[in-house]
Amino acid sequence: MLSREQPLALIAVPFLVGSFVWIRQYYMHAGRQFRRVDSAAKTPIYALLSSTIQGLTSIRSFADNSRWLNLFERRQLNEQHIFTYLVSGTRWLALRLDLMAWVFLTVISFFVLIVKDKGGNTDLAAQLGMILSAVKGLIGLLQWCVRQSIEVNH
Repeated sequence: MLSREQPLALIAVPFLVGSFVWIRQYYMHAGRQFRRVDSAAKTPIYALLSSTIQGLTSIRSFADNSRWLNLFERRQLNEQHIFTYLVSGTRWLALRLDLMAWVFLTVISFFVLIVKDKGGNTDLAAQLGMILSAVKGLIGLLQWCVRQSIEVNH
């Protein structure tokens, strides 16, 4: 649709794809480290759960439930702090992708308005709506592809 209505607007598509790929590559390095640290933070929790289950009769016989519960809560809180960094990194990626999409939509809409206004076209609003709808679909597809490729690599 975009190529038929406004072929000159396709000049900006490689820049959008390039910026999405660059943001993806940048996030891949950080995201890999976030996941590694998150995995390392979960290891003490799993070890504590395993030792708690194995020594459950001793814990109950010495009435030491509160100490083990506090230990578990501290380790879980530590892991949740690290998980927050992982989620923040994911939100960073989403914000950058949305920002690039917004810039692309703005540039395309101004470009179409400038080019179509000089031609004296009366169907400007309809064509602009169709072009923006097609661009929004393209951007949604690119964002989905970036997120899926990151999930496959992690």
